[in-house]
Amino acid sequence: MLILLLMLTATIGSGQQVHTLLPDTKNNKIELTVANQASLLAGNVEVRPVRHPSHVIFSSMDQILDSIAPGQEQTVVFLFDAARSAPVNKRDTLKFRITDKRGSVWKKSVIVSYAGPTTFALDQNFPNPFNPTTKIQYQVPTDSRVSLKVYDVLGREVVTLVNEGRPAGYHDVQWNATDLASGVYFYRIEAHSLDGGHGFQSVVKLTVVK
Repeated sequence: MLILLLMLTATIGSGQQVHTLLPDTKNNKIELTVANQASLLAGNVEVRPVRHPSHVIFSSMDQILDSIAPGQEQTVVFLFDAARSAPVNKRDTLKFRITDKRGSVWKKSVIVSYAGPTTFALDQNFPNPFNPTTKIQYQVPTDSRVSLKVYDVLGREVVTLVNEGRPAGYHDVQWNATDLASGVYFYRIEAHSLDGGHGFQSVVKLTVVK
């Protein structure tokens, strides 16, 4: 029989069953070792992920091992990105399947979770200066009520981009300033934890150039 062993480079501590990743990271690595415990040669062994969420993006979807001698093992490596939209403090099960030339099937599951931010933050928009669209990113360490608004240099509100509860994690807002004149503007965030904890305020300058 074939067995599928696991090594995930994001593991913290030996023997850990849930492997913690950071959202918005690239080239995370899963190493799967296929061991042949049978007395016959295992040939044309395919290893592939068969179930994963959309915020986990594998760079390749299958690996082929030409042959594994009895009592021997070989390792395949899967690289994947974890998107910024990955739900923090949640668990995903990544499922892998191995098959051989005789059609036998074995499965292995890998459980991952995504570490959330520990502080509030409002990032500089990108690109900046811009015309006509830009991205604003912010993070909240707990489920929070978030207000994100844009103002002109006279302090007049131009647009409300966010005014709702947002889950703990990393968030993006795309803004299209087609209807605005060139100039300097400011965007301001107010966030208040729904659990009654600390709030957060921050203001960042941006520039529209047409």
